[in-house]
Amino acid sequence: MKILKYKINPKEMLVFLLIAAVPFSNYNINIGFAVKPFMIMSVIAFIYYLSDFMNFASNKSLTINLFERRFLLFIILFSSTIVLAEYKLNSLRLIFGFVIVMFSYLMFKYSFKQVSIECITKSVYLVGIIFNITSLLLYLAGVVSVNFNFHGNQFTSFGLMLDRNVPRLIGVHSDPNFFVFYNLIFLSIFIYFKKSKLRFLWIALSMLNVLLTMSRSGIIAVSVMLTIIIISSPIVKSIKSMRFKANTWIKIILAIIVTIIIIVTTITVLDIDLFSSIIARFKTKDGGSGRVRLVQNGIEMFKQSGYLGIGIYNFQPMNVEMFQMQHYMHNTIMEVFVEGGIIVFGVYIYSLLTLMKMALSIAKFDRRMNYLFATLIGSIVMMTTLSMIINEMLMLIFVLINVYFESMNEVESDCDAPMSQ
Repeated sequence: MKILKYKINPKEMLVFLLIAAVPFSNYNINIGFAVKPFMIMSVIAFIYYLSDFMNFASNKSLTINLFERRFLLFIILFSSTIVLAEYKLNSLRLIFGFVIVMFSYLMFKYSFKQVSIECITKSVYLVGIIFNITSLLLYLAGVVSVNFNFHGNQFTSFGLMLDRNVPRLIGVHSDPNFFVFYNLIFLSIFIYFKKSKLRFLWIALSMLNVLLTMSRSGIIAVSVMLTIIIISSPIVKSIKSMRFKANTWIKIILAIIVTIIIIVTTITVLDIDLFSSIIARFKTKDGGSGRVRLVQNGIEMFKQSGYLGIGIYNFQPMNVEMFQMQHYMHNTIMEVFVEGGIIVFGVYIYSLLTLMKMALSIAKFDRRMNYLFATLIGSIVMMTTLSMIINEMLMLIFVLINVYFESMNEVESDCDAPMSQ
């Protein structure tokens, strides 16, 4: 009798755990600042590859590309605006955050480069399934815990948030908008990778979770992302020519039916008027929950700074001082502009454009990898409604694009080598 043995590859397991640590960052340890799972896993990765780092000079995996140089320049210039800051302690906090995220970025990137692209992709896919199932279960637990009574405001229970009598899904996060942002990459990868037989179920589950957040900015970002996916998909050409195979038509019809059943069942069981609630939120004239007013405050601060910027991470305390408002800016793009000034803002935008160009190159090389470009565009849309100059999911997206891009260049170099000989 033969005993089947499955050998776990520690490098592949480490990559999976690194990716899994990112969307579950809300489960952290507070020691004056939040010690998040991705930070702990980064330290573990550093210890695991310590011997490799000791041979720094001969290690070809420790390279820095064009985007990374430009983004590093942005971080240095942005950090230097501490000299303009009125609240320097706040500035130091964000600079410390930059150091942590840069360390994690290096550990993630190095770990990813030790395994295959297929391994990384499978890990992202599996984490996405776990993330969405866990979030929906937590939401249902929250619904049951309040006995289906949705009257309340800013009250949370498990994966449920009651926001002005509206039951919004937050899942494993503390904010419905951030939940959608973290879910963009998973929804996108479910759409592009077709090997899983349950793929349409995961797409339907992911879309349901997005709708249950009732996040206006999230729904807009997903709509933009889906538009990019549809436009760039060969399915559009197939529809025009009506050349689908029979089994493809069956899968599409089944996907639509499954999605409708899941959404209708959820709405019926939970007694939630989902679509009416979403429409009502879009009709609400609240300036995007006060975001328009925050941008106006930021522009006023920028003018008073002599157009040099108010200093890194100083918007929130100055917003309290000048306008008696406790809120952060909720707009990453404007935050960099107001705090960093014109030069820092220019370098930041230039870095993002470089990253977009890299993601587009990857998509042209392998159409399935268009999920990264679509995710990046969706993320930039959400950056206009959320404050996340440093964010672990944004870091993961940056890492994936850079690792895939460098892997693509290595493949192209290998193909060109015999021709040049």
